[in-house]
Amino acid sequence: LFAAVNLLADRYRHHRADEPGGVAVAKAAIDWQRAGMPPGSIDGPTLRALARLTLQEIAPNRVLDEHAFERGLAWATREVAAFAALVRRDPAADTAVQRFRAFDGIVSWVQDHDSAIGPATWDFVLANASGLDRLGVGVVAYQAAEWERAIDAFQQAASSGDPVIAAKALFNKGLELRELGRSEEALAAYDQVVDRFGGADPAPAKRVAGSLVNICVAGALFSKGLVLRELGRSEDELAAYDQVVDLFGEIADPDLAEQVAGALVNKGVALGVLGRSEDELAAYDQVVSRFGDAPEFGLAGRVAGALFNKGLALDVL
Repeated sequence: LFAAVNLLADRYRHHRADEPGGVAVAKAAIDWQRAGMPPGSIDGPTLRALARLTLQEIAPNRVLDEHAFERGLAWATREVAAFAALVRRDPAADTAVQRFRAFDGIVSWVQDHDSAIGPATWDFVLANASGLDRLGVGVVAYQAAEWERAIDAFQQAASSGDPVIAAKALFNKGLELRELGRSEEALAAYDQVVDRFGGADPAPAKRVAGSLVNICVAGALFSKGLVLRELGRSEDELAAYDQVVDLFGEIADPDLAEQVAGALVNKGVALGVLGRSEDELAAYDQVVSRFGDAPEFGLAGRVAGALFNKGLALDVL
């Protein structure tokens, strides 16, 4: 594998002058995957369109017509070792639609050694991505410190008709905005999660165990509480934690239970800040009484935190 990657890296680096179309095709497939798109998800027409953009980075005065693309594709898909080419036709693809994937090792090499993905490529990928893929693109853009690209990707993914994708996208958007210090925008993103997927009426059909949408709603309320704490809005913070408990406190789901326990612990901390010591102790006691025997590691950690905080609170009474 290492030998194949070295051969492919040399091929990618040293043929921009004599095979600009081939390198452009390879770069298009590589950058498609670097931007968070699944391997084997780019079809021929999309690869050709993106290669026209990447060619402008390699040889700005060249034009990638049909003949140049086919020549470049043949060069990029030529094996330099057994099953090792810069770009491969995806064997798992539907035979009616030819799809391509960049060699995984060269994608990693380019990520470490080549320049960052260009703005035109980010725009192209987002314009051609599905809702689920835009969610992945947003995560990759965030990891690459492409903050506005990530926010844009999450916002576009939030329009998906799949509630899991939309809820995750808005939740991730809120997390990023909070990290960037844009607190009011983060609160708005969390509120969108709750308004769209939480509902005012906790109907049993919507409050079932194992729902990823529920996890996003609970996480949004929990994170909203943290932002409100940072803004010094203690009463609003308490309301956010109470909403977690009201919506999800009776569901037998370990992941949701951990969110509920965390909300109660944080509620206790907020009550302590307000000087409401008896209410603070009651919040910690709720955690212990409800989850003290839970075997899950995450819940056990919440119980331990509640007991620790209760000890600190008792010391100052």
